[in-house]
Amino acid sequence: SATGIIRRHPEIKILRNKKQIELLRSQQEALLASLWRILSPGGKLLYTTCSVLPEENSEQVERFLESHSEARIKKLNRMRFTSFIFCFL
Repeated sequence: SATGIIRRHPEIKILRNKKQIELLRSQQEALLASLWRILSPGGKLLYTTCSVLPEENSEQVERFLESHSEARIKKLNRMRFTSFIFCFL
């Protein structure tokens, strides 16, 4: 949704609506599930967004973990913006 760069691009507030956000959220969910299926055993999946919206970040991760019980989150201590970056094992 690019809500993470509203300061530089304030028009995003006008250009994004709830329907678009839901479509993006749904696409992100499908991408995560598809990538998880083809991830090599022991591989890592890095999920990042340019969004400040919970539906694209923490809520997306919670949904993913609920439907993929074998997935685990790995903390990335050196990352500056860890609220937008999740690594699944």
